[in-house]
Amino acid sequence: MGRSADTYRREKAFDRASRFLDSPQPVFGVLGKITAVSTIAGTTYRNEYTWSEAIVGPASANYVCALRASGQGIVGEKAISISELGNTSMTVSGGVALSNLPTGFTPQPLPIGTPVWVVPNRASDGTLVWIILSHQAIDGACPSTIEPV
Repeated sequence: MGRSADTYRREKAFDRASRFLDSPQPVFGVLGKITAVSTIAGTTYRNEYTWSEAIVGPASANYVCALRASGQGIVGEKAISISELGNTSMTVSGGVALSNLPTGFTPQPLPIGTPVWVVPNRASDGTLVWIILSHQAIDGACPSTIEPV
């Protein structure tokens, strides 16, 4: 009798504990393609992107990423890039100091047509905001002559 009572208490404890766990919500994403880019006023190298859902073609078509056919998928949604969220007047691209970039090099927005992975999130006011999981590109032209150090 004592053994079954212990088993019952243990099962009840597991049941109670499982109901009070704050489990993380699953994150789902969507393959998208950038369709437009606009600079966010008053920010340093931050952009708002318009994207539409995309699909990858078969191996016979070299896995080309294309927008879904008209009437299918998510179309014309706005998003921001996670890599640009930390851009400030002093640093960009995950902590790269702007002062360390060579002359002529600047952070670049994601080009139109870029395939991206997009996940839904909520802004602090509760509105839906799509987050693009991407990197911050930095581009520029090297000088024709390089000074010795």
